[in-house]
Amino acid sequence: MDIRHFLTFRTIVDVGSYTNAAKKLGYTQSTITSHIQALEREIGGELFTYIRRELQLTSLGKELIPMADELLDTYHRITQMKNHDKVSGELKIAAPESLTISRLGPILREYTTKYPDVTIIVSNGTCGQNQKDLMSGLVDIAFMVWPKLEIDHCIHHQLHKEEIVLIASPKKSGTLMNIKGLTNTLLRMKMDAVIAPCLRRISCRIKSRHFKRWNCGAWRPSSNV
Repeated sequence: MDIRHFLTFRTIVDVGSYTNAAKKLGYTQSTITSHIQALEREIGGELFTYIRRELQLTSLGKELIPMADELLDTYHRITQMKNHDKVSGELKIAAPESLTISRLGPILREYTTKYPDVTIIVSNGTCGQNQKDLMSGLVDIAFMVWPKLEIDHCIHHQLHKEEIVLIASPKKSGTLMNIKGLTNTLLRMKMDAVIAPCLRRISCRIKSRHFKRWNCGAWRPSSNV
């Protein structure tokens, strides 16, 4: 018995005619006919009959359907064994644009080289939006920059710490340092902390003792959600 004969049989059942099966499988209609005839000889009876010019399954054909399905499913699983350890699919990542530019580029290039069959889709948004996308299931993993963040039903990996600094002209340093609550205001702003290392040091850098280190981490949904 040839596995192609069972595939042809199953396709005819699905599409309802020899002609449509030939189109779907890319065979000539005579090839489809020969497949069924060979299968009928092996089994010992007709699988299809015409009633009022409409193709119908015989009782033997109906009996063959579940066995053919099981055989085709087993054949498919056998052919996929060589790809058992192959990583493929689609990975959706959300990250701030600045983080994508400054840090993720080399990482993504290395990943695509190692796993060429994985399609990576990167979306850029604010950390707040990335968190929403992660929790709603729109992305698989989200990179965020927060002072501290605890999200239920997510697995968190701290990847890096970014230090927030303030760069200003030497003439403005004293004024800035005397503004009450400036550092707290800056920490509340929705900004990406990774921007700071990219700024040119063309003036003096002022670092307040009140500034904090922000965590740059990755989150993904936990398996028990």
